[in-house]
Amino acid sequence: MQSLTWIKDKQFYVACALGVFFWGLYAFFVQPIDPVNLFLQTDVLFYSVLIFPILEELVFRGFVQTELMRRNTWTSTVFGISYANILTSVLFCTAHVFQNSLEASLAVFIPSLIFGYFRDRYQHVYASIALHIFYNAGFFTMFSR
Repeated sequence: MQSLTWIKDKQFYVACALGVFFWGLYAFFVQPIDPVNLFLQTDVLFYSVLIFPILEELVFRGFVQTELMRRNTWTSTVFGISYANILTSVLFCTAHVFQNSLEASLAVFIPSLIFGYFRDRYQHVYASIALHIFYNAGFFTMFSR
């Protein structure tokens, strides 16, 4: 099944390892979220770790980035990152400003580029969704103690 080829991709696992790195950067530069019994709030975890990543990837990578890639002016790349991915990541960060601090919103830019890279690489959002869930799960595990 071609839609699962990303599971065997070494770059996918490097991206997972980068998630751990980003959690550490976030902990160092950005104020952690309020850790008051976050794990007891299963609805917060359910939405933040599963529902929101799926919805965000479907909207940003599945729709916005895909539509931009259909236009030839956005398919060019810089260091292997498409202009469609860059613009989508800017929009992704902007969308996060409404619920987070500016620093926290900017902190999602590079992970967003990584998610978009895998959308471009495989022409679907499965790997992007998996990475986004992994990144959010690690983030909430790290900052909910």
